[in-house]
Amino acid sequence: MPFDALKKLLKKPIAESLSDSGARAAPAEGAPADAGNLELTFTEDVLGMKLQEADGRVVVTGVVEGSQAQRLGVATGDVLLQLEGQAVHTCSGFAEVVQAIGRPVHVTVGKRRAAAAASVGDAFAASFRKMQDSANTNFEQAKAKVAAPPPPPPLSADARAAQREAVLRAAEARTKAWDHRLQRKRAANAASSQSPEPPGGEGREAAAAAAAAAAHPETQRVVELCRSQEAAMAAQLGYDPFKSVTVAHAEARQAAAAAAAPPPPPPTAAHPAAAAAANGDSPDAAAVALAVEESEQMEALALMEEVDAALSLILSHSGDGDGSSGGGGGGGGDDAARAAVETLHKLLSNMATKREDKFRRVRVSNRAFAERVAAVPGGVDVMVCAGFQLLSDEAEAYLFYAEPLAPPSLRLRVALHRLALVRRALGTA
Repeated sequence: MPFDALKKLLKKPIAESLSDSGARAAPAEGAPADAGNLELTFTEDVLGMKLQEADGRVVVTGVVEGSQAQRLGVATGDVLLQLEGQAVHTCSGFAEVVQAIGRPVHVTVGKRRAAAAASVGDAFAASFRKMQDSANTNFEQAKAKVAAPPPPPPLSADARAAQREAVLRAAEARTKAWDHRLQRKRAANAASSQSPEPPGGEGREAAAAAAAAAAHPETQRVVELCRSQEAAMAAQLGYDPFKSVTVAHAEARQAAAAAAAPPPPPPTAAHPAAAAAANGDSPDAAAVALAVEESEQMEALALMEEVDAALSLILSHSGDGDGSSGGGGGGGGDDAARAAVETLHKLLSNMATKREDKFRRVRVSNRAFAERVAAVPGGVDVMVCAGFQLLSDEAEAYLFYAEPLAPPSLRLRVALHRLALVRRALGTA
């Protein structure tokens, strides 16, 4: 510092040098009564403190490591209260006086800032804990509101019995609805078969014969070939499946009566399949040769009528030719009918031969059963005729066989018998 400036600074009062021209001048104060104040004497050229003005005071914002200020106990947050007995308000005034008066220099350091900071920290910690407790309380209250309701108490024995009764009543209602649907279908088929022939002609067969006679020779050949195939199938089946449903039922009853009667001696020129069944060489011989007691004959005939009605629905589906259950063209319905008959025969054969409880229940939603049997009209009817009951629980519908497995019931034997005959007629046996 120039010597002239130093002389001018020394002539100024210390209080005027420590306060800015615009700062509020404070008279000399004695050391505050706070027991935390430090009376320090600095003898080294470098004090080792970083200062900053805040709210009209000079606050220590940092202490140099190893400096005299650190050795004397000055810490960050302390406040410089007095210099040589005069109040300190600005950093610049403090620096000018320290440089002017040299060493030693006496400084009063107040520890109030640290205590205030501690009190502020404690207040902030308390406020934070209060906020945290309030947040936890609100969370627990919200959690209690959205918590899952307690599980219902276990049902009593009466309640469980009532629940089972309700399920059985619902299953019985669905079975009755199915029976009504089957009866309506039978009535519609009977009405269509009894409808009069169209006027002005000799009937559909005569009209078809006249059209075939007037057709091309190749067309006549195809028509004759179809007729011969139909006659061969009717001879194997025991009735003509291509006639109306009512007539087919009558012929089926006649075939059933003939099958229930004692078998006549086999003819010399019999069909190979019939000869094999009569000799017991075919694996289906037991199913084809239905044996019933004399007391069961009337019931067996009634059951045959029911099974034949259901099989007629399946065979009528084979003539639809819409390809909905198989490949395109007219062969789709035939494939669906064959698949339905084969699947039904396999299911009931497993029931009759293996006699395991796992065959008692058949899920209607099973993919193979749904595609091959349930999707074909008459497929589920055959299962019901064989002794199955159409039931359902809360999850799905299913067919259940409640009768004893050993020996096979009359219903099961009749259904297997009629399925074996149809399999032979369709050429799948």
